[in-house]
Amino acid sequence: MKNSAKFITTTLSLMFLSHSVGALVDYSEPAFQPQNSGARSISAPKPKTTSTKKISSPNRSKGGPMGTLNMALSQGFSNVELDGLSAKVNKTKIEGHFQTQYNIYLDFSYWQASSAEKQISESNEYQKGNPDVILGFNWLQFGSVQDAANIDLYGGAVFGQKGSELGTERTTKVFGLKTAKRFNQFALGLGYEMGFTDTPDGDDEMAIGNIATLAASVGWSVSPDIRFIIEANNYKISASDAAGRSNVLTRDLSFSSITPKAHLNLSPWVMLELGATFRTRRLRDPDLVKARLWDMEGAYGNSMFASLGISI
Repeated sequence: MKNSAKFITTTLSLMFLSHSVGALVDYSEPAFQPQNSGARSISAPKPKTTSTKKISSPNRSKGGPMGTLNMALSQGFSNVELDGLSAKVNKTKIEGHFQTQYNIYLDFSYWQASSAEKQISESNEYQKGNPDVILGFNWLQFGSVQDAANIDLYGGAVFGQKGSELGTERTTKVFGLKTAKRFNQFALGLGYEMGFTDTPDGDDEMAIGNIATLAASVGWSVSPDIRFIIEANNYKISASDAAGRSNVLTRDLSFSSITPKAHLNLSPWVMLELGATFRTRRLRDPDLVKARLWDMEGAYGNSMFASLGISI
């Protein structure tokens, strides 16, 4: 618990320091959306509402000379609902998005989680999760503000973490493509990601194969300060080909989830997001908790979350 308190205190301090800078968000342009799904954020961009300001790129926001930094702190819980296992896992997550003025962006995140269920974790203290870093390229951008379209390419890694019962030891290299299109007050996003997984060192963690994610989202801008978003994700996890291990995934798995979210602008630089994730196709085997898929929302059960973000 001490590590979790230090983690949250440091995050909040950073957020309030950033808040004091007082930079404003240009709401005629896409706004940062925290990554609460298992894939990279493939949310549709913020649809056009009332402003008629012209911009040179539909994917940039007004910020400093180097670009715009957005950060968010989220708190949520997941209900683990597998055959013979029912529990709750709490998660705290910090994430960020830095959009440069040169059609390059950087996404990063880190989470910690805890559970009182002995079948999941021997300790009920918050434990280390997995950091991830993604470098993306705004490959194609065209159209006016009202009907802007873009295609982004990205790559990066989710780094393995030792000494944790919830964070995975495997490092996963990810590559993906996402595209988004506005239709005035509405927007549509599509994306595909491939994750190439390593084999964990310890045999207490289940080895899995590569992970493919297909994602789609629809956004509706009710007003300049209120948006509703629905995201859908389909995950396919391949069987492991690791030799000489007893704890391996022996068959391909597939599950899906849907996440409705409400995005509220509390001020020009402070944003609140509320949402929940519901499974549409579910995993059932309780042994799958050993695969440590906690960074994939909806893998083990439904979840709820709240996220507070800032933009500078």
